[in-house]
Amino acid sequence: MDNTDVSDRIVSRLQAAGYPIEHETHMILLRPRNGIVDAPLWGLTFLRLFRQLTIAGYVRRNVSSNVFTVVTPAALALEDRIAMQRIAVEELLAAYAAVQ
Repeated sequence: MDNTDVSDRIVSRLQAAGYPIEHETHMILLRPRNGIVDAPLWGLTFLRLFRQLTIAGYVRRNVSSNVFTVVTPAALALEDRIAMQRIAVEELLAAYAAVQ
């Protein structure tokens, strides 16, 4: 499965549903591009050295080459955040079902 394709589909569906997509320009290492963060292994090693490695980063570095994390804006209502997560999970399940 091509990770960028499923990520792009998730972002497209979220935008179509009217949800905001983050473009944090102040982040240096893990800057989102079109709402997607591509975390290279060297970057995760760097974060680990400074004790800033997240659980998703740990899994990506030590367990699996495919890790998806959907971060929703804390300012949104909980029902909207859940709806965003649901869209992401539906796309991920559809993508994995297609490769089986």
